[in-house]
Amino acid sequence: MDASKTGLRVKLPVFEQDRQQWGAKKPWYVWKLEQRKNAKNTPQKPVLKREGSQFILDALVEEGDRLKKEVLNDYRRLKVQDTSEVDQDLSRPWSMAKTRATQAKTQGVLGFAENLEDIKAHVEEAREGYIRAVAISRGPAADQGPSSKDGVYDKVALFFAKRPLFRGFVFFSDDDVQTLKASLASTLLPPTFGFSVAFRDLCAIKARAAGNIAITHQFAQCITVPNIVSRTLTQVYTGHTST
Repeated sequence: MDASKTGLRVKLPVFEQDRQQWGAKKPWYVWKLEQRKNAKNTPQKPVLKREGSQFILDALVEEGDRLKKEVLNDYRRLKVQDTSEVDQDLSRPWSMAKTRATQAKTQGVLGFAENLEDIKAHVEEAREGYIRAVAISRGPAADQGPSSKDGVYDKVALFFAKRPLFRGFVFFSDDDVQTLKASLASTLLPPTFGFSVAFRDLCAIKARAAGNIAITHQFAQCITVPNIVSRTLTQVYTGHTST
């Protein structure tokens, strides 16, 4: 396969021997796929039994299947983990606001606690809408088209983004209200609710908890400029070109 690059070729007797041994045969995974395809048109179930030596493609396919099963098993284990565990970074803004509101309430300032109650009512109403949207999206395809199913989630997100109906003076800034809504949403079930309606705000909260950075150190390492690109750019900016 690399003869045009390396200038090396397989010896003719070896090539003929391999061609006679493997040229008329198919890899096991190809034969298996064909048997399963033919089984759809025949009532009898095919007998899948490996015969002969293993092709290198068979080894690659089997390794791929093994890795797929391993990743799927890891994903299933994550899926069945206890969803009641709350991310402390995401819930911290809400819990801190509740603590400060309680302290202010003991001093006769009720506005902070009332604001939080109004925010909570707004978020819980959005959560109820999200649960209804999930039920609609899982309904029969004949009842709702794909665009309609997406639309119910959009309505929930739009409602969540609105400013809560406060009963009196608002002690929190607009940015603080958005952060508190997202923080509270992250503590409610289902766990997908918070990220469905406040993905950007939750990411911002997590970034600030990691040191007020937009991306983590691990992710930054993945987007570093390769050395060859760096050298090329240096040559361009300095006016030098390689010969």
